[in-house]
Amino acid sequence: MLAKLSPSDMSKVKNIPITANVSGSFQKPSVSTDLKQASTNLANQLAQMEKEKLLNKGKDMLGGLLGNNAVPTDTTKVKEETKLDPVKSVIKGILKKKNNN
Repeated sequence: MLAKLSPSDMSKVKNIPITANVSGSFQKPSVSTDLKQASTNLANQLAQMEKEKLLNKGKDMLGGLLGNNAVPTDTTKVKEETKLDPVKSVIKGILKKKNNN
């Protein structure tokens, strides 16, 4: 999964905490790390990122299939213009008659 990440995706990966356990005495300290938990956290982050990518891609594809990406048209504006056109043409006709006389 790490090899498939783009640079922008890599920057989205949050800090990965690594637990360090210190035990023993001051003269002989023992340090151990829990890399299993760190790798589990990283895998969960990568899975969440991939899940979000796929969900967004699926929403875009579904929206395209349903036609949600079309530009909405204002039907009321078209209706108002068609109502005014006959009135305008009558007024223009009257004004032309007055100008000709």
